[in-house]
Amino acid sequence: MTDTALNIHITNFNLNELPTELRYMVWHFALPDDISEVCIPWPLEEVPKRWRPRDDPPRSTFLEPFLVDTGFPVLMHVCRESREVAISLTRFRYSPIAGCPVPFRAFRPELDVLYVTICRPPAPVNVVPRWGEFPEAQHIALDLHSIKDGTFLWILVGNPFLDVRSLTCVLPASNAILDTAARFRPPVRRCRLREVPQPTDGSQSHIIYVDRGYDRRMKGLGRYLEELGDHMGAEFADILEVATVPEEYLRRWNAADSKFEIDISAKTFEEYRGGRWVSSSDHLVRFDYQNIIFPALREPVDSVRAYRVSEEEKWTPLRNPETFRVNDIQQDEVPF
Repeated sequence: MTDTALNIHITNFNLNELPTELRYMVWHFALPDDISEVCIPWPLEEVPKRWRPRDDPPRSTFLEPFLVDTGFPVLMHVCRESREVAISLTRFRYSPIAGCPVPFRAFRPELDVLYVTICRPPAPVNVVPRWGEFPEAQHIALDLHSIKDGTFLWILVGNPFLDVRSLTCVLPASNAILDTAARFRPPVRRCRLREVPQPTDGSQSHIIYVDRGYDRRMKGLGRYLEELGDHMGAEFADILEVATVPEEYLRRWNAADSKFEIDISAKTFEEYRGGRWVSSSDHLVRFDYQNIIFPALREPVDSVRAYRVSEEEKWTPLRNPETFRVNDIQQDEVPF
């Protein structure tokens, strides 16, 4: 049989002619493969009202298991039989925002992006971020506030338990000027990351204010990303000069160029609203600025605006994240 005849035969084939067991197998194989999704651990890190650098700040316990939202399988809209198969092979949990069960699956470290937001005081308050509390991941996305000038970022990218291969700097909005002193809450709906387009005329799409505590530098986005890689490499090279580092920490380390071999890029959030993907900056985004009195002043740090979960959110860890979408109440979209 020629290819043309075979194609005509397949085109004219009636699936209903197959036995039920074979039809179910066809529907099963018609389900699409998993695509990259964004995992936003819950709860977001809480910050004490009083920050004393020498104190061990309260530890946030991130809610396990780590999960990602997915799209509804197309097979749910083909026929009743395909819908039954799709439902049987898909996991659902209730979403207050959607008002119905929504699909999800377990976080896949080799495929999905782990979004990290950590409250970091500006230098010289050298409090090491708690990178180790997150699950194994190969693709990490951090907001500007978590990255700052790149200090201590080598601990994250050099962590042998994570095997970081790509690092994404997440910009909060399309504003031309952004500040590393500001935090923003990530989307609560299903979201994804899209590349930040760069001008072709050599100009910069964004200007980044880098808050280092003792000064604030303004630089273009392209240069900012370059300096992140340089800063991580320089810090790690200094460590290698004074200490012996286990071999597993050198997995991504390029000794000849004194840098980590990882991809660094800038992206922004998109979220699924009203049946289409829209920029997260198209609606209200909750921001918070970290204003910290330096320890050298020997004054209590009362000026920190606490970035903490609300009273309604405190009971969320009591819920089962596999039956209730806890991320829904990060913003003000769900009344309680």
